Amino acid sequence: HPTPAFGVMKTVRPILFLLACIANALLALGATTQQAAAATGTQAAFVGEFVGEWRPRNEAGGELRLKFTPGKDSVLSAEASFTFQGTVVRTTTESLNLEGNKIQLVIGWEIDGTAASTQLIGELKNDVIEGTYDSTANERAAKGTWKVTRAAVKT
Repeated sequence: HPTPAFGVMKTVRPILFLLACIANALLALGATTQQAAAATGTQAAFVGEFVGEWRPRNEAGGELRLKFTPGKDSVLSAEASFTFQGTVVRTTTESLNLEGNKIQLVIGWEIDGTAASTQLIGELKNDVIEGTYDSTANERAAKGTWKVTRAAVKT
């Protein structure tokens, strides 16, 4: 025969397990909230418009424009455009990752019916973001550098 104490333990164990799960969930939620707050601080440094240039190896490049704005739930969104042979090319943002002052932005675009994507990897220092890019297109891949400077705020 089981003792009465064993019967009580059978009832208490699931309750203790449930309480432990709730405590872990609250700890995880607190850590996630702190990470989100840190990410929001990081994102604030990127907010604004940046203008500069992209330059392939040994070739003429063009203008590059990046705009970062806080979106829904304080998640940063990015808009990008660049010029190619004097024509402005609009892009779609495929992904944006920020870690500290480092950025990885992937944009999709199309020129003369050829779809491609470009990955911009860079670092923000004061009001300048610069780095390298890697583009993939049906014809060939292209690599180069880019540098943009925060545009003056219009008043």
